Amino acid sequence: MTEAPKPSRPVFACRFVGPDDEDPRNSILFWEPKTIQEWVASLNRCNEIVESHLDDLERSIAPIKRL
Repeated sequence: MTEAPKPSRPVFACRFVGPDDEDPRNSILFWEPKTIQEWVASLNRCNEIVESHLDDLERSIAPIKRL
């Protein structure tokens, strides 16, 4: 039995997640939300990802600030 192919990132998906993403928590980001609860869950997950990227960015520039 073959797996269904993962769709490419839809227009409404979080821009920080590529279509080759393997994190199961991000699966909600690849399908169009059908309910308000799904939209909220999708937005919350995207916000977590964005916050993580911002934290990484802050850590990478922290040494530069000390100069």
